[in-house]
Amino acid sequence: MVRNMHVVHSTAHHAISGLSYIHPHLGKACFAVDSTEGLVNLLAEEIEPVSLITTKELGSSSAVLRTKFSELLESEGVSKEIIKSASITFYFKRDFWPVSCYLKVVTAQSKVVEVTLGSDWQ
Repeated sequence: MVRNMHVVHSTAHHAISGLSYIHPHLGKACFAVDSTEGLVNLLAEEIEPVSLITTKELGSSSAVLRTKFSELLESEGVSKEIIKSASITFYFKRDFWPVSCYLKVVTAQSKVVEVTLGSDWQ
């Protein structure tokens, strides 16, 4: 479980940072459909709300975020097979950059590992 916690925290920190190319693309797509939040599935090519127009940049950057999550799992010796679901939700207020994110991983044993981070990393 400790390894899962490390993966979740590291992924969330990466995702909310400028290192994650997903911003400002997800924020722009959310604002275009009048949504204040966007969810990226970290195990499959799914982005919500489904009404979002997925641009080339958003598709590429979400794929890179999924890859980063997989790399962090691998570096901690955590098999993807023990993960039932994994998603990250970004919340927006006034612009295309998120004010916070919420990452949730559910293991095959239904254990939940989650973290919420603000754009100030707290």
